[in-house]
Amino acid sequence: MKNVYLLKYNQQLHYEWSSQVIEETDDYVLLYAGPGRTLKHHTRGACYTYDSYSLECFMRHEGFTLQLDLKHDGTMRWYSNIGLPPTMIDEAIHFVDLDLDFVAVQPDEWRLVDEEEF
Repeated sequence: MKNVYLLKYNQQLHYEWSSQVIEETDDYVLLYAGPGRTLKHHTRGACYTYDSYSLECFMRHEGFTLQLDLKHDGTMRWYSNIGLPPTMIDEAIHFVDLDLDFVAVQPDEWRLVDEEEF
């Protein structure tokens, strides 16, 4: 298991969750989370439980993440956080989120979201 901590640019903890490690290389860490994953959203003071399956890839030397969510009805959503390259500390990933995200419900239809948070 890896704990994932997403931070704002000022290093304030934004949200966190845990996922199972599928593969870890010098270039990336690939994680899996199944239904029941809980995300603690520190900025909103809330916890959310997800019922989807998720693959998450944290690039060790790049400033982005890639995520694929698969819902029970078969629909998929691709997601990419833009940020600073992550730091790996023990069993934790720390990623500074720059609040620019790309989302797609079709692999060739990416759109930029959250520009107002940047």
